[in-house]
Amino acid sequence: MTEQLAPPTGGGSIPTPSLHIKVIADKIADNEVRVHHYLHRARVGRRLSYGIFIGTELEGVITYAYPMICSKICGVPSDEMLEFGRMFLRHNIPNMASRSISFTLKRVRADWIKKYPSAKEPKLIITWADTVVHRGTIYKASNFWYFRRTKPRARGPNRNNAFVGGREMRADHWHPKDCYLYPLDKSVVLVHSADRR
Repeated sequence: MTEQLAPPTGGGSIPTPSLHIKVIADKIADNEVRVHHYLHRARVGRRLSYGIFIGTELEGVITYAYPMICSKICGVPSDEMLEFGRMFLRHNIPNMASRSISFTLKRVRADWIKKYPSAKEPKLIITWADTVVHRGTIYKASNFWYFRRTKPRARGPNRNNAFVGGREMRADHWHPKDCYLYPLDKSVVLVHSADRR
């Protein structure tokens, strides 16, 4: 589905150029992320990608994916969550990030089920902001709820010489992350984590 977002009017807000947001092929989003996103790696597995267009020009991408966790958060099992996995915008146009996120949050449940009819309906969006690189500004502006700060992942050989963690060690794995949540379902009750800062 393609949706045109008209520029805001009145109220002193900064006008944003007319945007078109639509579901795009994951390989297009993956390429944009690998080339332009600061992590230079795309998400894997089941995912849903949106293209952010100004006219016919691809201005950026947003990708949602199954989260790389297996535990419940706020009572929601991981197979009923989606991770806001990646976002890249070519230009820093005022309000574009939050408006694009807002649009995708309104559509992601329906679009996910349309793409993956056997999947459970998503109830919660989870995302992490790398505290070395980000302050979580776009999540706060998009009404995400701060949940907790994570600890850096333990990776590499343990004292029994068994490898712990993922197969690849990357610099950002050692960074603390701020976790943000966005409920897609009214039944989700957000509760604070015990290690909330």
